[in-house]
Amino acid sequence: MAQKITVSTEQTMHLHPEDLHLYVLGRLLPDKARTVESHVSGCDFCNDGLTDAAVFVRDLSRLTVGHEDSRERRQEHRIPTDDPASIRMISPFSIAIIEVRILDASKNGLKVRTPERLSRGTIIQVHMKCDIILGEVRHCTKRGENFEAGIAIYDSISRKET
Repeated sequence: MAQKITVSTEQTMHLHPEDLHLYVLGRLLPDKARTVESHVSGCDFCNDGLTDAAVFVRDLSRLTVGHEDSRERRQEHRIPTDDPASIRMISPFSIAIIEVRILDASKNGLKVRTPERLSRGTIIQVHMKCDIILGEVRHCTKRGENFEAGIAIYDSISRKET
């Protein structure tokens, strides 16, 4: 089933809020996601809409998952890994893709090694081989030449291998 990006027909062309929410959740096909990224990088109105969508999804997830505050520590068993992934910042939006390593994973969180500092509170998508995870950076600490960041997981979607 083909996805269609809806653009409003007001004086200036803007993305439909539903498309921004689908982008935040990682549920757009890659070519449609690139369309959103391209538009948002040059449109302040839609960039603000993307931030609003990301904050809405984060806040809704906190209500349903029970994330009380940023001091929460993972209590679940952590599974060590060294899987490659990439991070895309949703709020604040950046078209840049950061290559990272997932160091461990649990039901509600990830620890990643990244070459760049990630700001606390940043809403991100973590793209892995078969999954896209929506999360929030809870902390980021310098470790040698890299950084280790804790990511609270808010939502995830599995995608088929291509």
